[in-house]
Amino acid sequence: LRSLTEDLEKLNVIKSTFKVHKILILSQKFA
Repeated sequence: LRSLTEDLEKLNVIKSTFKVHKILILSQKFA
């Protein structure tokens, strides 16, 4: 159960990092 929670946390970190990355790319496109 503990490892599952850690995997979910990693997934959330990856998702939020990807979101920030996408926002940066979009802002560079329109800059």
